[in-house]
Amino acid sequence: LDHYFDLSLLNLYIHITGLCLGFLLFAFLWAVLGVFMAMMTNLYIKQWKLLENKFPNRERIFREFEDLYLEPKRTSKQQKDFNQKKLELEYFLIRQEFISPTFLPVVGEDFLRDDFDFSYYLGGCMAKASSESFRYAVSTLWAVLLSTAIYITAYKFTPNYMDFWIAAIPLVVLIFMLLVQFKLSSIYSQIVNVVYSPYDVNFTKFESLRQPLINLGRINLPKYLQGEAPPSIISSAGSEASILQNRHELLFWFGSPKFIVRFVHFVLVGQMIWMVWFWLQEFKNIEGWVRIVVSVAAWIVTLINLFLFTPRILRSYCTVASIQMLKDREVIRKVNNKAMAERSQLMMSLYRFLKAVNRASERESGIEDPANASKLREFAIELVTENFRLLNSNDPSQIRLAQLNRFAKLCGRNLTQEELMYLAHGVVQGPDHEIKLHEVMEHIKRVLGEVSQEPAKSSRKIIKDLVKKDKTVSINELKKLLGTTEMIEEDTVERITREIRYLPLKNAEISIELVGTLIRDSIQEFPR
Repeated sequence: LDHYFDLSLLNLYIHITGLCLGFLLFAFLWAVLGVFMAMMTNLYIKQWKLLENKFPNRERIFREFEDLYLEPKRTSKQQKDFNQKKLELEYFLIRQEFISPTFLPVVGEDFLRDDFDFSYYLGGCMAKASSESFRYAVSTLWAVLLSTAIYITAYKFTPNYMDFWIAAIPLVVLIFMLLVQFKLSSIYSQIVNVVYSPYDVNFTKFESLRQPLINLGRINLPKYLQGEAPPSIISSAGSEASILQNRHELLFWFGSPKFIVRFVHFVLVGQMIWMVWFWLQEFKNIEGWVRIVVSVAAWIVTLINLFLFTPRILRSYCTVASIQMLKDREVIRKVNNKAMAERSQLMMSLYRFLKAVNRASERESGIEDPANASKLREFAIELVTENFRLLNSNDPSQIRLAQLNRFAKLCGRNLTQEELMYLAHGVVQGPDHEIKLHEVMEHIKRVLGEVSQEPAKSSRKIIKDLVKKDKTVSINELKKLLGTTEMIEEDTVERITREIRYLPLKNAEISIELVGTLIRDSIQEFPR
């Protein structure tokens, strides 16, 4: 601005260079803190994921906690383990009440499957709270203007007390941050069954059943639901124009959970303005040991506010403002969509396995479905032949197994490792590692012939043929069937069988018809 325009008149009122430097410093500090918060959010998500993975072992963890509780003189290591298991048990209690609410009135479909990824949900809420705290909005501009006005007013009217303001402002912010942390801890104790002893822990019975009333005698009623409704609810209940806050919202200041996020946003902006003001205005006035000590202490307090209390407050906020009556439906949908995508991949793996086994069986028996007699289009034959010639100009009638992925790419498909494995299983018929052109053509014919087959119907037929049963199959039989080959990893087999367990049982077995329907309704890439 100074270079291209004559701003001598404006310089009488505004220091252009100082203002530009201020914006530069503010943007840099804001970016540094934003990157740090992203790192802390990722760390918290990993910690919640570790707790989520321990949920299946909740009974064992409870017994270990009980043993440590009864220990008369705990060592420092035992006390550390005791505190860790206390944290884990509280996470389990929050999770089970979130998935299967016991005390809140059921006015909608509020129950989730017991494999709901609660850690992913908390991570989504944490990311949402962090983005709201670091957003650029109209409130950011107001916070900048108000903070700047405060510093300018102090500088104009009390120039001799700037040392006091430099030290007092971070200290005041620290006091407010401590108050916010204390408030969130108080809310946490109201909505969560805090674990002090083994008598505070009662686990629900899931077992793929959604029967919350069976847990009424097993779970403690949260404190905020005990007693009569607060006076503010009763006084405003008769007014149609008033905005009612539920019991959970009234635990927050002004009955607004968002107030804490807005307050944190304002504090962050104010702290950044303080840092910019210090470097541009007060740094050059630091003289003597007293001012140096005061300035260093003020910076230490500021860094504690920004890099210690801010992430802790946001983590506590996303916990107390995302459970019980304040569930975030948008984040829940994201978690469920992620689970549906994973379920789709699992069922696609199962479907590919069944089709591969069926093709191998037909090939070995010499029996071919009439539908597999589909003729290939002339261009497709020419393209496959051309790709073989490109990969092996000396002998276009065959390629090596290691070239199969390149062949698929030339045909327009970027295959995953699983898809590549099934393709190799379908085209390799001899003991050597050479793939014949006619083998690939026959495989393509078989795949084309399966296009007209409805996935549910074909899956049911293949399962019946493999397990030699007509109507039902047990989980163990299905697991044994999938475990007889190396085409599916052991972990994938466990996940598939765990998914199928959610189907209705009849005499400890599952309907083959329902398994076929589950495959059809889950996979997304099958041709219709």
